[in-house]
Amino acid sequence: MSNWFDLLPVRLVFGIVCLALPLVIIAYYKLRLGLRRRILLAKIRELHLEAEYLRVFHFSEWKEVKDKGPDVIRQKFGAIFSRQFQGDNSFWNYFVPFVLTLLTTLIFAFVIYRSLLPGNTMPEFMRSKISLFAIAGSLLYVYPLFVSRYASLSLTPHTLFELVGRFWLAAIVGGLVASLSTESIQPAAAFLGGLLPVAAIDFLKKKLFGEHDKEETARISDLLEILHGDRDLLSQLNYIGIRSVLELAYENPLRIFVETDLNLVACFDLVDQANLCLYIPRKEIRGGLNKYGIRTAIDIMTQVYEDFPDPQDPKKVVTRFLEPGENLPNHLKEPLTKISKTMELESIDELRNMIQMMIDNPQLYYIFGLWNMLSVEVDKSTAEE
Repeated sequence: MSNWFDLLPVRLVFGIVCLALPLVIIAYYKLRLGLRRRILLAKIRELHLEAEYLRVFHFSEWKEVKDKGPDVIRQKFGAIFSRQFQGDNSFWNYFVPFVLTLLTTLIFAFVIYRSLLPGNTMPEFMRSKISLFAIAGSLLYVYPLFVSRYASLSLTPHTLFELVGRFWLAAIVGGLVASLSTESIQPAAAFLGGLLPVAAIDFLKKKLFGEHDKEETARISDLLEILHGDRDLLSQLNYIGIRSVLELAYENPLRIFVETDLNLVACFDLVDQANLCLYIPRKEIRGGLNKYGIRTAIDIMTQVYEDFPDPQDPKKVVTRFLEPGENLPNHLKEPLTKISKTMELESIDELRNMIQMMIDNPQLYYIFGLWNMLSVEVDKSTAEE
């Protein structure tokens, strides 16, 4: 009996390591999944994006109902959205990643349990405590990721597969970093390698292969600049096929909203910022434009979008883009001159040519239209509140 109590802390550690992550998955499936469905559904309906959702994700069904009125579209959207959400998040889709997570935590918990037992007969690698520290670091690395995805309602089946892979990767990287370190610091190296696997992988690349691919580093750096350094969001975007600024610029914001844990306005903003990077590649110029309130491509594009006389009826004023051949109103000359100088353009005409290229860009004009529709719906909701 005394021996059982002596080993109680070890058994508690075994139970925590073994059950913590599987319980998070069960709690998400039972308590949070339904909430995610209701939030997505409510936000799309609140902003009247049902038709756009069908066009993006179910084009054939959208063609059938696009001319049948809003009530039919909403009804069709509700049925399709519920069917797709239930299919994507069914019990069987969660079953495999849950089993993989449970097996992983069982294996790691067993290694920790045996390595902590006095006089254990584990192999030399296990007795050296390297594996213990590597697993401990990887557990501390991956557990906050599970919790953050739980809290942000994004612990989806494909996310679970990714997190299990990260768990194994972090533990392996911890062991590799320790093997390349001196014996006196191997336990600490194993722990830090498991806790900081991304930095450890960069260290291993430099240690084994010298400087790694500079183009890949630049690509990731450019994308992280738009994401404000959020590597968790970077991994979510990578999963849906967005691996560069170019791919982000031409992605549909609604798809990013459905597939990630971002709110809809942030999705529009990211795509809009990515488009600005395509037109203005130099970071210092983009930074200079910030003082004029220009953060995105639409911000530049709408410098010539305001109330102008109607070309067909000069007595009538309409909100529109200024045509290329029209004279620039006096009140726009000074701000556009300052913007063109900041962009290192020779004249306002060059700036207006760039703006016209943006207006003629189908993707940017589409984003502009969605921004306007979103703004109108947000204003309506605010007024109603």
